[in-house]
Amino acid sequence: SELRRHLDPMIPVMGGAMTWIFGRMLQFSEELAQSKQRWELQQKNMEPLLQAKMEAQKSREDAESFRKEAEALRKQVEAIQKQAANQASEYMRLDSENRALRSQ
Repeated sequence: SELRRHLDPMIPVMGGAMTWIFGRMLQFSEELAQSKQRWELQQKNMEPLLQAKMEAQKSREDAESFRKEAEALRKQVEAIQKQAANQASEYMRLDSENRALRSQ
């Protein structure tokens, strides 16, 4: 009973301390749940942004590829035009030479 006499005054103090501790734990778990929800919402909101960024990068890569292809085609057209001009000049030279030979 001597022990009980010493413990009796501590029971309300221990009960109050435990109540405070459990209250803090409950508050912490609620804050943690809210933080998790905010983080998940941010991740969900970031997903379309990341998708758009990836699509923009792909579009830039496609545009660069098209630009390079267009440049290659432009060079081919220039080469064909130059060849056609050379052939026309050669034709005119041969035609002129042929006329000269006929008039002799």
